[in-house]
Amino acid sequence: RHSAQQTKAVQGVLVEGMDNCLIKFSRCCTPVPGDPIVGFITRGQGVSIHRADCPNAQDLMTEPERIIEVEWEGTPTAATYQVEIYIEALDRMNLLRDVTVILSEMGANVLSCSTSSPRDGMVEMRFLFQVSDINHIDIVLSKLRGIEGVFDARRMVPKAGGGKKKTRSDA
Repeated sequence: RHSAQQTKAVQGVLVEGMDNCLIKFSRCCTPVPGDPIVGFITRGQGVSIHRADCPNAQDLMTEPERIIEVEWEGTPTAATYQVEIYIEALDRMNLLRDVTVILSEMGANVLSCSTSSPRDGMVEMRFLFQVSDINHIDIVLSKLRGIEGVFDARRMVPKAGGGKKKTRSDA
């Protein structure tokens, strides 16, 4: 049995016993270098890479014969990856400005943003942006949590069962 270390990396991922296989990063959990990951052999689409904490990946464990060992190659590539985050805060003037200033200062390329006020005085924000590695995400989240009125800032993970996304990463 080959270890993932003995194979050639494809898109920055080493796949156990395989060279030049098709790699697809799952859109449900958007793994980036540094995240613990699992591989799933798809039907006709190569190997799908999920974050280990993704509920969809947990659902795939019911077919253990299709799980394959994967790991990030030693040095992350210069590629960029999409990350979705959730922010919960007290609604106030200039909150959106303060959040976007942090994202801009950190060099995050914002692809989309949505905000809503589900309860009086509260606001929920979702941002989709590009980063190059997991360390960047942790720094961004830490700075966002330091903004006045922000209760929480975290990465989004899909809801178990493939439905609408939820925000708890400990699911």
